[in-house]
Amino acid sequence: MIADILADRLLGQPRVREILDDTDYLLPIPLYWSKQISRGFNQADQIARRLSKNGPKVIHPLARTRNTRSQTEIRSREQRIENLRDAMAIADPNGIEGKRLTLVDDVITTAATLKSAANALNSLHPAKIDAILLCTADPKRRDFQVS
Repeated sequence: MIADILADRLLGQPRVREILDDTDYLLPIPLYWSKQISRGFNQADQIARRLSKNGPKVIHPLARTRNTRSQTEIRSREQRIENLRDAMAIADPNGIEGKRLTLVDDVITTAATLKSAANALNSLHPAKIDAILLCTADPKRRDFQVS
């Protein structure tokens, strides 16, 4: 499976290993239920499951609350942020408080998806939230970093 190959490449990165060593749980970014059914898989979940081999457990406390447009269809940063505003909610709050969480997703462009997920999770008071991404889509070569 291609997700396994790509996740194995992530595991070869020292920074990814550092994050995994300092993580209690991996949280794949969820898809909306109808998209999950039509696609048949969640690429973020597949990547997280491979990263969890001999490492932190994968949990699914987040859910998409609405079927948002694909971020790949939206060009402006502001529209991407608005598209995902309040698009994530807590489905299972158990065991999050005080834990070190790492969100897992395939691609980051503006960080709107990660911010939406982190905003939902912050209400549960985790110790910290990190992220592991497979790749960055930065066609303008801005070399941005998400803080």
